[in-house]
Amino acid sequence: MDTHKILSSLSVLVFGLFSSLGLLFGHSQNAGQPVLSRCVDDPNLAIKFFHVPPNSDVFMHPRVLQEVTANDPELEKAPITESGYILYVTKDEINSVLQALGDGRFSWSVLDQPRSLVETKFQKNRNDPMQTMRITATCPKGSAETEIPVKNMCKVMKSVEQTLRSKRALWEWKRYESILGCPVTGFHTNEYPENRP
Repeated sequence: MDTHKILSSLSVLVFGLFSSLGLLFGHSQNAGQPVLSRCVDDPNLAIKFFHVPPNSDVFMHPRVLQEVTANDPELEKAPITESGYILYVTKDEINSVLQALGDGRFSWSVLDQPRSLVETKFQKNRNDPMQTMRITATCPKGSAETEIPVKNMCKVMKSVEQTLRSKRALWEWKRYESILGCPVTGFHTNEYPENRP
């Protein structure tokens, strides 16, 4: 291979690398400001996690992390909405989750507008199970979405778990990990004895 071809190949490789990094950190081709950075200071930022296990015959409600103030009584609640179960967390927690999700493992699809958190797709065919976990970060200023392979799901969920400090959100998250077949420690089923689908 001559020098010109080598340089051309390296240029393509470097361009691809920086394009991937741009997606990872939320850069839109039409806007110079990173989407996720724009959302960090937005109190309406929400991050949804959605996966239906292969052997599930019922809809597995997504879990949505939603920011509230540190003294908000909502921190002790986890209501079910059309978007899924809402796990209320503090600003510091949700920012830590964004950092955990932005470590170079994912390629994000970025939009300059928010995405809907309502999940309508549900695969009931056991011969064609959901092969990924879909993660969506959205706020009124923009959004980013990625899908991670099932084989990496538990590792990602554990990294999110380690960022959570709010008692109810942490309990709900560990319950979600358990339902999806991920190893969990320190989870006490009866701590919140409500009937939770």
